[in-house]
Amino acid sequence: MKETLGDYLDFTRAERRGVFILSILIVLILIYPYLHSHFIVKENKDYSSFQQEISEWRAGIVVMDSSFSPQKDFIFENNSKNKSYDNNWKNEKGASSNEVALNPFSFNPNSATEKELLSLGLPQKTVNIILNYREKGGRFYQKEDLKKIFGFKEEWYQELLPFIQITKDSSDKNENIKGKEFSDELSKDKISLPQKPIVNTTNSNSNQSISYSIDINVADEVEFQKLRGIGPAFSKRIIKYRKALGGFVKIEQIGEVYGIADSTFQKIKPYLIKSTGTIQKININTATVDQFKSHPYLKWKMANAIVKYRDTHGKFTSVNDLENIYAIPKDVLKKLKPYLKVD
Repeated sequence: MKETLGDYLDFTRAERRGVFILSILIVLILIYPYLHSHFIVKENKDYSSFQQEISEWRAGIVVMDSSFSPQKDFIFENNSKNKSYDNNWKNEKGASSNEVALNPFSFNPNSATEKELLSLGLPQKTVNIILNYREKGGRFYQKEDLKKIFGFKEEWYQELLPFIQITKDSSDKNENIKGKEFSDELSKDKISLPQKPIVNTTNSNSNQSISYSIDINVADEVEFQKLRGIGPAFSKRIIKYRKALGGFVKIEQIGEVYGIADSTFQKIKPYLIKSTGTIQKININTATVDQFKSHPYLKWKMANAIVKYRDTHGKFTSVNDLENIYAIPKDVLKKLKPYLKVD
């Protein structure tokens, strides 16, 4: 038995070895954070390409607001939400206004080529945003609109201001189709459209007489683009949606086109009419699941339910028989009926 204090402090050889190893481990753990910074080299990553992708993505967003101005497409104000991104823009090589040496000469921002814009001394990213904006149907209606292009500096604008040339017909360049020249004089309170042999109609909401209209069932992409806020992308979607439906049965269906805001639709609605053209209808007694689900109003579940019901109960005698299929909501069936037939 241990009788003195020294007996309790005395360690065997194995115990001394264990204490020594434990002490070394504790020291290593304590100094590891300091050693780590010396032996592990941080990798400097290049985010310039990623930043460029972000700038191009932001430039491709279509912003349609209550002011209904297509020039808001791909334009971003330097507000508090994008100040941090603007700082990244400045840090990129050649993007800072202090590193840009402009070479001013007369130019039209609505028609200037990429080479001409670069010759002005503008950075490639800024030129890309301007070109993307124009390709999506955007137009510069006044000189100040250039300042709303993301990354376009105030000092650039002031230096180029005397050389900016915007003509009334600049937005119509390259839009002459089959020898017809269309006027596109746009202002906040007026929309100029190609004259068509249409009888005058009256907008019941504003009691304003309208002497021109666009037939939503026969108009092509160029005609739809004459409506303020409808650029090449939206006009293509309208034509594609019309084809998928089998024709429009009411004007309100224009508002169903993907991406068209209600404020946009309400602005153009007074200028739209619907002809009594032929509507492509689906024969519910012979159509397959794929034919049914190709219609925008029908999903696969609904299309499959129609075919299964027909296989179980026999051919339909009336379109109203579809009311017995619970998989089809009543509001959907109401919109769908004009596109269905029974033979």
